[in-house]
Amino acid sequence: MLIATIISSTQNQATLTPYELRCENLNNPLALQESKPQLSWKLKATDSKAKNLSQSAYRIVVASSPQNLAANKYDLWDSGKVQSNQTFDIRYSGKALASRTRAWWQVQTWDQNSTASSWSSPA
Repeated sequence: MLIATIISSTQNQATLTPYELRCENLNNPLALQESKPQLSWKLKATDSKAKNLSQSAYRIVVASSPQNLAANKYDLWDSGKVQSNQTFDIRYSGKALASRTRAWWQVQTWDQNSTASSWSSPA
């Protein structure tokens, strides 16, 4: 019974986690000339021995303050769950970003088994 419980609990853990979020290929840019910037991230395995890993979906959320992001108030954009293995050149599709607008974002991904990762660190 103990073996079955251990196997079951490891099967529900995400195998990938997003990191190194970038906007217009920059790390936390202070200014952009693009009103609909391109977003990207990298993925790393949560288990270094795992093989044949892939992203099956992602969700991007964007807020006007770190406090809103932490409180799950995505007042600029919530992509919802998007079925895609794409991790780069994803166009921001939220509310129009006016000049001098600041935004914070995070991404969550799903692996090849449709298991959700934890949220990335904010960028």
